Amino acid sequence: MLRFVKLCIVFAVLFYYVDGFTGVKVVATVDDELISSLDVEKRVKIDKLLYKVDGKVAYDMSLKFLIDEALWRREAKNLKISVSDEDMKEAINRILKLIGADGDTSLFSYVQENDLDYKTVLRHLESKILWDKILLLKVIPYINVSDDEIESYIAESKSDKFETIASLNQVFIPLKSKDIVQVILKELCNNVSVSDIKNRYKAYDISIDKVSISVNLLDHKIKKNLVKANVGQVIDPIEFVQGYLIIQLLDKVQISRKFMHSEVTLKQVLFDDKDKNKLNTITKLQNSQADCLTFNKVVSELKLGNAFDVVVKVKDLSTKLQALLQNAKVGNIIHFSSDSKEHVIILCEVKAKDFRNKQDLDEKEINSIRQNISMKKLGIKSMQLMSQLYKNYLVERY
Repeated sequence: MLRFVKLCIVFAVLFYYVDGFTGVKVVATVDDELISSLDVEKRVKIDKLLYKVDGKVAYDMSLKFLIDEALWRREAKNLKISVSDEDMKEAINRILKLIGADGDTSLFSYVQENDLDYKTVLRHLESKILWDKILLLKVIPYINVSDDEIESYIAESKSDKFETIASLNQVFIPLKSKDIVQVILKELCNNVSVSDIKNRYKAYDISIDKVSISVNLLDHKIKKNLVKANVGQVIDPIEFVQGYLIIQLLDKVQISRKFMHSEVTLKQVLFDDKDKNKLNTITKLQNSQADCLTFNKVVSELKLGNAFDVVVKVKDLSTKLQALLQNAKVGNIIHFSSDSKEHVIILCEVKAKDFRNKQDLDEKEINSIRQNISMKKLGIKSMQLMSQLYKNYLVERY
């Protein structure tokens, strides 16, 4: 009954809000808090600048962030959690450090220079502080790491067994749009592109993400289906409290755990896949006997563009590149296409992570492993708590 009353109030305010501001519409509500299209536009600018959110998914991501943060504020209010001036000062200092601001730059001046909304930035920082305090109260005190878990972590990391890494399209359909679940499932099975699906069903508030993940981290049922699935196959819809999830398997590779934990040093150049002249030049580069010392010079002479250096953990790369690098030797030049770009890479170094027995590790190293395990548990518990918040409060998208 309380939810019904809240919903009536929201619709009454919603009518006034939409009528009072031409061109601005309410796109979501969390209990009686309204989120407008203008709120999302302001937030998109922030997320694209500060967090490098891809422009293609920025609107959906920013709307989700705003809904999540509204839930945090609701929960914080119920828990009587507040934000102090000192909390905000520390948060502002962190964000200034993130953007690499010099000592003379204030958050306000940075926001003005980049045409951001100052109040939206402050509310975002305040919401993050509240979420950290909620986790500190409801999650972190209950995370423990046993000696057995540390031993298992070391043993697993030392193992050279292979792990299945899957690249997926995840299509989330909110509960209110359940009538189109089977329609979207059919279109995915008929190889309709996710961009076309997103455009066709924009009014239904579906969201689409592309992710790479170890299948071992997924729900048992999803894991079982993905292990059996062929590349391109679509998994039947999975129902959640908030809606439905349809998964399409884009790629699946077997990567050794030892290599997965390694760090690689690369040199890379990329260019548009429509540049036929550069495409024809790649063979010359591969036959040039260029090594890591001469790669930049040869690339420049062949007018392929400017090469740049990359040092990255293998687990943070795409499944396609993980598989290519695993089969490559230091000094090999690799060429592949992805997202309308041609990538040319030379593998310069593979640095394996040194995992020893627990008795050979010092206290600092053991604490680092303990922290890694704790962070994984925190991630899982945080997602569980967010799922619970979506149940506890009335969330609507329009």
